[in-house]
Amino acid sequence: AQFGDRVLAVFDDDTVSYSQVAERAGHVAAGLRGLGVTQGDRVAIMMGNRSEFLYAWFGILKLGAIEVPIHDAARGPGISHILNTTEARVVIVEDVFVGHVLPWLGDSPSVEHVVIVGEQSTDANGGRPLHDFADLLANPGSAGTVEVEPHQPASILFTGGTTGPPKGVVLPHNHNINLATSTAEIAGYTEGDVLLSVFPLF
Repeated sequence: AQFGDRVLAVFDDDTVSYSQVAERAGHVAAGLRGLGVTQGDRVAIMMGNRSEFLYAWFGILKLGAIEVPIHDAARGPGISHILNTTEARVVIVEDVFVGHVLPWLGDSPSVEHVVIVGEQSTDANGGRPLHDFADLLANPGSAGTVEVEPHQPASILFTGGTTGPPKGVVLPHNHNINLATSTAEIAGYTEGDVLLSVFPLF
């Protein structure tokens, strides 16, 4: 409300403001709600760094649902392991990764819908309804924010799997806030700083 016009993130030539992320996340949340996503449901994301990741991430959280980011190098059984472990109901996947995800949905019975970010392929299959992320963004509605407790899960991040199958680590909402606050305090960040992130959003 106070700094809505300020730039939040820049992805190559795609610049988004705080208010744009909030507005578009609301439309995505409404679209996901139309697919049946409710509080506590898990929604997986397999996407590179782009503005749609932010819209999906915060749209999921607005519903009180739980974000499950998937490493963009995950392949084969590793993908179905994450989907089955979390019982994800929806997968949001960038077009360049569709060919890695869809063939494994037969081993992931919990997945009900697949939302594709980018170009739709006529060869895409997987036995699930396919949706265009652009349609979620264009949803005329905007979901309000579901109230959550600080200890409730916000995300499930998976370990690297060096000692066995990757394990899901449940992170509550207050983890995100505490991490951001402590990082800003330790590094001495101010409103005037611009940060370059070399990390993937997943």
